[in-house]
Amino acid sequence: MPPRPGEARPDSCPAHTQTPEQEAARARRSEDATAIIAAELADWAPSVRTTIWSGSPASQIIKAATEFGADLIVVASGSTGITETVMGSTAHRVLNYAPCPVLVVRR
Repeated sequence: MPPRPGEARPDSCPAHTQTPEQEAARARRSEDATAIIAAELADWAPSVRTTIWSGSPASQIIKAATEFGADLIVVASGSTGITETVMGSTAHRVLNYAPCPVLVVRR
């Protein structure tokens, strides 16, 4: 049985190693993408807070919702695989384990 989102699990594959330069470039790309999204959302609310997290998307969404005391999580269904025919696996996990209501939006 797979661990619940947010729980530690043993690595099933070798660790991915990156050079410091590759890691710095990845961090810059993440920061640039986050800034673009934050600028788009700036007019929607009094303040937009950005944070970059690394790890399993479902686990990190649940962790952030818990940490920030979220009232609602909105997640796209985004299914591309055969196993999750109605919604994507990230949306499915978030829906099942979130600490608050979840709105799943079809693309």
